[in-house]
Amino acid sequence: MSGIGVGEHCGVGGGGIYSMISTVLGGRVGGTVGLLYVFGQCVAGAMYITGFSESVAELLGLQSQWAVRCMSAAVLLALLGINLAGVKWIVRLQLLLLAVLAVSTLDFVVGTFTHLDPEHGFVGYSASLLSSNIVPDYSPGENFFTVFGVFFPAATGVMAGFNMSSDLQRPEHNIPVGTLAAVFTS
Repeated sequence: MSGIGVGEHCGVGGGGIYSMISTVLGGRVGGTVGLLYVFGQCVAGAMYITGFSESVAELLGLQSQWAVRCMSAAVLLALLGINLAGVKWIVRLQLLLLAVLAVSTLDFVVGTFTHLDPEHGFVGYSASLLSSNIVPDYSPGENFFTVFGVFFPAATGVMAGFNMSSDLQRPEHNIPVGTLAAVFTS
């Protein structure tokens, strides 16, 4: 919400989140916070790449830690190549990724109607199942706040809108609308 407020009232420059931070906090403090943000992005990128590589290695049946490391290095080099190729290629690949995600989501939704697996807990849709799942039934020791982390990844994509502010026609309008639409959709 604070990012929306900054985007509407202070404006968003071509630097995305860095521009917003330096506008609000000033150059010195903004630079310090910006360096911490860069470090956090590097760590997050490494975790995303490693998670992707571990998933693919498991899918391919590769149990070696070196397979994961080599795959991670290859993915990192591929991402470096895409970035060096320029923004035009990044936008093209984002459209391809959007298409893949749309097909995956459609496959998931269709699968919920066509594939029932009572042995693994999926028994389909019914009014009785919906009514039994309306109220929370947390495992012992869990509560709303301990499972809130399930929702958190939906909010991490909000930064993508801020970071692409220079590509938007009206960032002061598009960022708040896109951010709120993404959060409410998720």
